[in-house]
Amino acid sequence: MRGGVQWCLLAAVVLVVCGGLTPTGPLVVAQVDEGKAGSPDATATPPPATNTESEEGAPTMTEEEALAEFEEVDGSGLLVKVLESGEACTTPLREGDAAHIMYAGMFKGNMIDYAGPDENGNGRGHVFRVGQGQALRGVEKALLGRCPGVRVQAIIPPELGFDDPSLRIKNKPVPDGAHLNYDIALIAYETPTWWRDAQRMAYALLEQVWPLLVAAALVAGIVYYRRLSRASKGSQRKQLIKRQIEKKKKK
Repeated sequence: MRGGVQWCLLAAVVLVVCGGLTPTGPLVVAQVDEGKAGSPDATATPPPATNTESEEGAPTMTEEEALAEFEEVDGSGLLVKVLESGEACTTPLREGDAAHIMYAGMFKGNMIDYAGPDENGNGRGHVFRVGQGQALRGVEKALLGRCPGVRVQAIIPPELGFDDPSLRIKNKPVPDGAHLNYDIALIAYETPTWWRDAQRMAYALLEQVWPLLVAAALVAGIVYYRRLSRASKGSQRKQLIKRQIEKKKKK
């Protein structure tokens, strides 16, 4: 029984320490300057991206005025326009951070990629580790160095989109050489520490083994009950024998 109780206590301690963390749970918003508003509404749906595409998906010369508001990022061919500046922060998004974003991806005027709430308000967006191949590189580069609450429109070249050789994806939603038009909102992010990573690993492990812990506790309870029952029967038998001996002595 003691072993079963110890397992149960250990499980409870792990749950308390983890604090209900889940791999896709809400992320801690990066430090925001005092006096500013809090993190953006996580239920807000990014509006469809502005149509600045040609029939092939690439920007055309007739859209030169519209593209004048965009800035190229690091000479990569990625064009970005800030739609909402978001909050002021002291630590912007960096490589390795865990980010929570929402986005709408367009190609030839059609939605080809979306992460955000549906009409019923369900859906949390996309949570990923920057630089780990868990999001389009163009999406990551459009947000690097920015603060929570920012919303940008990005025209992503093929090599930073679905043509990226480092991207692990089986079925591309667009043909080769496609330029993409993304509307992206950075909801929140955090710089993971070894302690936070350990908490997530502990919670993930607990999710896998908790049925075994429950089964072990039940088995321990049954064993304890049977031992207690046997001990009780043995005690009763000893008392009965003792009374019989005392009766014989009196006779």
